[in-house]
Amino acid sequence: MEKSRHKVLAIFRRYRVGPGQMLFLHNLEGDSRSALARLITDGMVTDAGPKNAYCLTPLGFAALQEM
Repeated sequence: MEKSRHKVLAIFRRYRVGPGQMLFLHNLEGDSRSALARLITDGMVTDAGPKNAYCLTPLGFAALQEM
């Protein structure tokens, strides 16, 4: 997994977010913003609805556990 995607998933780990739990990511810039978009495309993270709110999918949580 590329470094920028790892960095975004590490934010979910820092806040102990599990599958389906919402996390607001409002300070992402540049590579991290692009990495988040790729994580969404790959089905590891979903847009939770409210602005800047995202959830880990079970696939994303499994990847987080392997880090």
